[in-house]
Amino acid sequence: MIDHNWTPFDVDGTLITKFTYHRVDDKQLELDYYGIKVYAKPLIGQINFMKSLKARGYGIVVWSANGAPWADEVVKKLELSKLVEAIVTKPSFCVDDKPPSEWMKQVLIDAETTE
Repeated sequence: MIDHNWTPFDVDGTLITKFTYHRVDDKQLELDYYGIKVYAKPLIGQINFMKSLKARGYGIVVWSANGAPWADEVVKKLELSKLVEAIVTKPSFCVDDKPPSEWMKQVLIDAETTE
């Protein structure tokens, strides 16, 4: 149970660049996408933002529309396991009496900022 403020982080385009099937440069990590070798760069700015939120007491949840196993693979390769409290499949909808815009802040990021 996470009984404090928590922040979800998406995987593709948030923690890593969109993956490719061929290594483009040596900054890419090799990842296992359900048995297929793929490559992606860590998005350092977002990873540092995650670390700063964790340092301020936020719980960290990582999710992916590609499934919890994929999110887990990325978290492990980025060596973020100690920061993350839960790894889940990205929800397709939310059931609540209020729209998310009333209770959740959204931070949009530049998905290609790797520095």
